[in-house]
Amino acid sequence: MLTATPGAAAAGGFAGRDVMRAETVRLLRGRARQVIVLSESAKFGRQGAVALLPSRDVARVVTDAELAADMEAALSAEGV
Repeated sequence: MLTATPGAAAAGGFAGRDVMRAETVRLLRGRARQVIVLSESAKFGRQGAVALLPSRDVARVVTDAELAADMEAALSAEGV
């Protein structure tokens, strides 16, 4: 499953702004073999209003080369 996110924090995982979308993503996550998050690096470090996915549920993140080293290390520590 591929999904985008408007926010991601080192602690707390991925977040969004839309409750219905978040519920749909969580439902699909339960049926997916793996979850891949697509997000530009500028969105990392932002908190969203609605919890989307914990980092432990994400297999891979696809982003640009500007991802901060501390965020990359935090995601790696979570197994992403």
